[in-house]
Amino acid sequence: MDIHCLSWFSNDRSTAKEIDHVLVNTRWSLLRTCRVYRSLEFESDHMAVVATLTLRPKRLPRLRSSLRRFNVIALRDEQMSDHFHLEVSNRFAALHG
Repeated sequence: MDIHCLSWFSNDRSTAKEIDHVLVNTRWSLLRTCRVYRSLEFESDHMAVVATLTLRPKRLPRLRSSLRRFNVIALRDEQMSDHFHLEVSNRFAALHG
């Protein structure tokens, strides 16, 4: 058995087991590497299990604006500006009149 899979050692150092696991759904392909690091020193009979995951956020589709675009530069023309103000006031009066 691969020594980088064994994560628990008994006190007598003769018994070793693979008891720590990282569970990942294979559909997402997140897991890049997973192994046991035996060289980390800390007071435990367990070894450190380190997993490297790659997250790929889903790209959201761009929503096309359903709003009409207006040529606001045309409002600089005085005649067009007067026509616009007249249309707005007529529609406002029709809604609230």
